[in-house]
Amino acid sequence: AEGLFGRVVGGHFTAQIVTATWRLPLGERGLWAVGPVVGAEGLQQRGEVSGSGKAAVLGVNVHYVERVKLMVQGERGLFPGDAGLQNRFAVQLAARF
Repeated sequence: AEGLFGRVVGGHFTAQIVTATWRLPLGERGLWAVGPVVGAEGLQQRGEVSGSGKAAVLGVNVHYVERVKLMVQGERGLFPGDAGLQNRFAVQLAARF
């Protein structure tokens, strides 16, 4: 669980994020693993654009030898300023040297 606060172009915001993930090893040698991710997010914004929103989060993390991680996540939700439900996607790649 995470709590965030800060400022964006439209004003100040606070957010709450709860995610759960688990790791499933692949193959006999265990070099690869996948980790499904599920979660929920809440957002409150004050300023030029104000309101609150919420979203469901789904994704997967792919791990290789504890050194490389690919994260692909999507969320469907309603956020301040949106006319209706929106889909948003994120892709991140991390490496440990």
